[in-house]
Amino acid sequence: MNELIKNRSGLMIGAVLVISAVSAYFILYAPLIKRISKALDESRALQTELSQTRKLISPYKNETIKAAISDEKGISLTLNELTRYGLPKGIKFVSITPRQIEASQDPRYKIAPIEMEIESSYEALGMFLGSLNKLKTTLVTLRSLTVVPDDKNPMKLETKLVLNAYIAGGADNE
Repeated sequence: MNELIKNRSGLMIGAVLVISAVSAYFILYAPLIKRISKALDESRALQTELSQTRKLISPYKNETIKAAISDEKGISLTLNELTRYGLPKGIKFVSITPRQIEASQDPRYKIAPIEMEIESSYEALGMFLGSLNKLKTTLVTLRSLTVVPDDKNPMKLETKLVLNAYIAGGADNE
């Protein structure tokens, strides 16, 4: 009888250990496995998205900014380059006026606004604006743009724009 009690006790302890192990699995381990599986799926999706994004940007990877920050003397070169880019595209320059040089938020450079009035077709204007990032003499950004169709020919545009040309000569460069 004593042996039977010992066997039953051992059996009970074994059963309790098995039940505890199975319970621990379902309470602790199974949810972790689910979380890991979900994280793995998300990781694979992100890897696929990253791969696709890399393919999209790879043509631009080795492209550098071709323009530089010029000095104040380089503004005339910038004006020449703007007309060289615009004329073959069908841009008629009515006026080009450099404005007063302004300070920028970064003390290493200043901004030289260039006010322009041009006449063109829609296509020529788009090609001209698209070519601004190809300037070699200076870096320019579009500050303002006003486009109005011509009264006599709605296919022609009268455009007023201001470009910011970035020039060296701030606090660190003077």
